[in-house]
Amino acid sequence: MSNKRRLIEDIKNEYLSEKNKKQTTIKSMWSQYQKMGKELSEGIYAEDNHFIYELIQNAEDTKSDEKQHTLEFTLENSGLIVFNNEVGFTEEQIKAICSFGQSTKALEKNEGFIGEKGIGFKSVFKITDKPAIFSNGYKFYFNKLDDTGVTTEYIIPHWIDDNELKKYPLQFQKNTHTTLYLPFSKEKKQEKRDKLKEDIKHIEPILLLFLKKLTNIKINESGQKVINTKKTSTKDEKLKLVTIQNKDTLDRYYIFKKSIDVNQDLDEVKDKNGRRKDIEKREIILAFPDFKNKTKEDRIFSFLPTKLHSELNFIIQADLILQSGRENIAIDNEWNQWQFNEIEKLICDEIVNKLKNHSKLKFCYLDYFIKNGNSHNQLIEKLYENIIYNLKDSFTILSDNETWQNPNNIILLEDNIKIDTKYLKLLFGDNYEQVHEKFKLNNYFISKFNIRGVGKKKIIEAICK
Repeated sequence: MSNKRRLIEDIKNEYLSEKNKKQTTIKSMWSQYQKMGKELSEGIYAEDNHFIYELIQNAEDTKSDEKQHTLEFTLENSGLIVFNNEVGFTEEQIKAICSFGQSTKALEKNEGFIGEKGIGFKSVFKITDKPAIFSNGYKFYFNKLDDTGVTTEYIIPHWIDDNELKKYPLQFQKNTHTTLYLPFSKEKKQEKRDKLKEDIKHIEPILLLFLKKLTNIKINESGQKVINTKKTSTKDEKLKLVTIQNKDTLDRYYIFKKSIDVNQDLDEVKDKNGRRKDIEKREIILAFPDFKNKTKEDRIFSFLPTKLHSELNFIIQADLILQSGRENIAIDNEWNQWQFNEIEKLICDEIVNKLKNHSKLKFCYLDYFIKNGNSHNQLIEKLYENIIYNLKDSFTILSDNETWQNPNNIILLEDNIKIDTKYLKLLFGDNYEQVHEKFKLNNYFISKFNIRGVGKKKIIEAICK
């Protein structure tokens, strides 16, 4: 027996021993496992196919030696095949996936890992009763139910021998890195397949934007490539420009990053059971889209998108504390409040100046800060109010003499009037300037900044004084 099979058999026997223990007045460990398994695999996520995002998260937490780190989904009549060209499972990762809540990432917390192989994987039981894994010589499956069809298992691994392997799809048999096979559960099999077929088409290319390792996501169905998304990075002047390409659609984003020292006084950090205990650094990323992009996106990201729309014209990515199912962010959480304060500093202290120094963006950068509606989220609304306050109090507007001016020093000529700035200064004072002819000053900001407008009547009055 190989060492890899022995590990699987040892884990299996250890669980079976616990499972066969007699019940006492206190619930056995095994019955607790069963309850936890049901909650994790069926109860956490509101949508059946949220498991796809969990698998993307898990793939992002792996390492690949290939030039393009690729995750590939292939939808077949019998089930879903998931291929990841990672280096393969370690012994510790095998133990983690055969458990609940065990993590192999304790020493890597500051790298910002977003998934847990042991927890996120359990969500696949939404569509399958018998998920199988083939990775680094380990080949095994889990059962949702034991042989009686009554008792749940979830975490007991069963080795796949060579004869049994022949019953699996060819792509699984010929695995070279890590492959999962998720055969559809018999109950409502066709319904599950049809829903997955429809949902998998909506996996968005933008998912790659904030992932550090994955650079390629493919989705195949009936021999056709439904999605083939790639991510590349270049420089535009001094700004990092990331391109997300899917078939004929190409979107670009200016990326701004900042590594921040974690406030060690936060409850989530200092408390024994804090969700960010021992974290020392975190990275905030903001993505400002090229104005030519076809894709419009304003969801808040915590590595993957939440369901919270910011109503802003840029995308926020931060390690936020999320509500169940990662579908929203916890508004009153101290950790999240701290991160939004850091986001405000990044925008007001750094990003605005970098946009103003770009030869093209300097003429239109204010459009990034137009708000499209109410987010109904206190953290976002406060962030926006503070950004506008800072812009209003700063050298925000490009004047016709190529200098940046405070909005209070800008005069807008109305009624199609044209006057040389030197005469305007004689009439209204030396501190006033006109807007540069190329600078885009939207009515939104004319109102927000209370910029002074001057028409024929006021000019005549000034001349007559």
